[in-house]
Amino acid sequence: MQCLVATDCTSPSPTCNAGVCEDVKWGCLKDPDNRPPAAPGTSATLNVKVPDAVAKGPLPSVTMKPCHASTIDPKCAQTPWPTATTAYDTTTALATIGNIPNGTLYRLQYFPPPNTDYFPRDYVTNRTSRGAEMITDDLALVPAWVLDTLKPPPGIVIDKTRPFLSVRIFDCTGALAEGVSVSLTDQDATLAAAYRDEADNLDFSGTKTSTKGFMGFINVKPETSTKITARLGAADLVSFTSVPVGMHTMTVDLYPRVFIAGQ
Repeated sequence: MQCLVATDCTSPSPTCNAGVCEDVKWGCLKDPDNRPPAAPGTSATLNVKVPDAVAKGPLPSVTMKPCHASTIDPKCAQTPWPTATTAYDTTTALATIGNIPNGTLYRLQYFPPPNTDYFPRDYVTNRTSRGAEMITDDLALVPAWVLDTLKPPPGIVIDKTRPFLSVRIFDCTGALAEGVSVSLTDQDATLAAAYRDEADNLDFSGTKTSTKGFMGFINVKPETSTKITARLGAADLVSFTSVPVGMHTMTVDLYPRVFIAGQ
């Protein structure tokens, strides 16, 4: 018998079921990838909606670039997969990047139409490529004028030359996880400020992920290796190192399982 009550268990959000400790949300910590293995030499396709963040509809065009993980190629300067394909549907805002090797840690960059004031967006995750996948939620491109409408609390000034970093935390079921603490290292503490996205409103008072599993940081130090750590109580759920790019918005999706490149 493992337990009499839930407090006898050690995982972050356990239940005691017939003497057995169970944790549906966080019991998979440090478990390996549970997705079906990909056959050697096969490719993955990554899909996501990339709309206008304000109008919510498709953009006239979006240019995409797949790269190695940012710790390998911080500036996305390499072309690791010359045969990768990209397509953007101007009717549905669906962006598709194909012919990426399965089991690969990757980074994606999305660029707005030429001669517009939208910020480019980077996307990174600790989840390796696998099959045909749809990235959860949109990766909308934000017009620069939106920064002028944000109202941070007294003492916080938004530096338009520094990137925004948006972190989304997922639990073992694949659902966005609320109430998770997220922190950064290697940051200038006087410039980085956390905010939460609640119903498209900015809340600078929050210290844990919102109902959307979201925690954001403004004025992040660009071109600097940044470790992101997610915690629930005393338990480390996941940590990940990335390198934000100046003048970009960056979305980082973190999952609690261990995803190893080449699996």
